[in-house]
Amino acid sequence: MISLLMLLMLGAAGHRVVGEGDTVESIAEELGDPALAGLLRKINGLAEGEQPAVGAILGMPPSEGPADQAAVVQSLRGQATMDRGLGPVSLGAGMLLSPGARICTDQASFLTLKLAVGCTGEGGDEISLLPQTCITLNNTYESDGDRSSLVTMEQGSLTVQEDLKGEDGLVTVQTSAGVASGRGGGFRVHVEEDASTRTEALGNSVSVSGSGTEIGLDAGQGVRVKEGEAPGPVVQLAAPGSPALPEDQALLRVPDFSWAEAEGALAYRLEFSADPGFSDVMFYTEVGETPWIPEAFALPTQPDAGVYWRVTTIDSLGFMGLPSPAHFARFPPGVRP
Repeated sequence: MISLLMLLMLGAAGHRVVGEGDTVESIAEELGDPALAGLLRKINGLAEGEQPAVGAILGMPPSEGPADQAAVVQSLRGQATMDRGLGPVSLGAGMLLSPGARICTDQASFLTLKLAVGCTGEGGDEISLLPQTCITLNNTYESDGDRSSLVTMEQGSLTVQEDLKGEDGLVTVQTSAGVASGRGGGFRVHVEEDASTRTEALGNSVSVSGSGTEIGLDAGQGVRVKEGEAPGPVVQLAAPGSPALPEDQALLRVPDFSWAEAEGALAYRLEFSADPGFSDVMFYTEVGETPWIPEAFALPTQPDAGVYWRVTTIDSLGFMGLPSPAHFARFPPGVRP
């Protein structure tokens, strides 16, 4: 596995996760120049004739033309910090981040980062961190619309937001147990208490590697990887419980949230967000059954017109299923939760 120091010292640009059948020579040919095999070995510390293992992460040679390495804080609810070895610094919306930053959310915070931001400030791939999540931003790269980002995840849960524009940037999340990598986003990664990694493909296919073995997940599938082991059996993600009340666009006069029960549900997660894509989550809770009628409904911030909410099924194996469509609950005039 390539280190951040090697990426920076040798000027590597993007990255590539080694799949079944890949060799240094075949990757060089895909890049359009077989002569790049020697440079690939140099960048990645491989001896002459040595081939990388399946699931290894290779640094790629810089491409021609202008290139950027930058990430930006897209949204933040609560407190989060960034540390580059000199002590933690509080994050704020709009803050630029460079490779090497270790980023952590606290126990009640939600953070979305835009990765591989281009020269114009447009584009980029979004990852959303749930509370008590820590990652290191290893590498983020954009050149002429070609984007790739690599992060190491220590703990917690993150979602690589689906790119609905079809630009298909590559985002790779590595943990102590394995690697999850996909283009176009639309997947979740969780580090569990025993350090196993759980990956759930939502909107696009995802490649998952562990202990030298690679499998592919289609949208609607999940897999768990234990440390030192190959990926486990693929599971089908549970369907969501369909939201019922409050109806979409209805006034939220009483905090009474109900949804149709889902087959095989052990529990449900309700999420509340300021945007319909749920990249700006404000609050979530997990409950055992429908409906959820809290004694008080208090959001940590004050959205103006209302709040988006959705429900996701959690099955008996701990996998989170596909999220339901978002419903928008409007606040009555003069009323805020």
